[in-house]
Amino acid sequence: MNYLLTGVETDRLIFREIQKSNFKEWLKFFQDPTTSIHWIEEKKSPEEECNAWYQKQFWRYKNEMGGMNALIEKAGEVDWPL
Repeated sequence: MNYLLTGVETDRLIFREIQKSNFKEWLKFFQDPTTSIHWIEEKKSPEEECNAWYQKQFWRYKNEMGGMNALIEKAGEVDWPL
């Protein structure tokens, strides 16, 4: 079952899959030390962590297992991960 909301729209939002071009925005998340404060395993560099997370999302998309939805606000150009 595919849990992605790709193509779904509300009055103010558009849902879609994350794209390779969103990497820089997601990298900021992995560079923030407060986002991984409770991770048990040893942390790698933010770039390695973000890349591994991206690979997992694209694998999930390919295997129809859902994954991360990106939210695009219709009023602007900002993508916000869900």
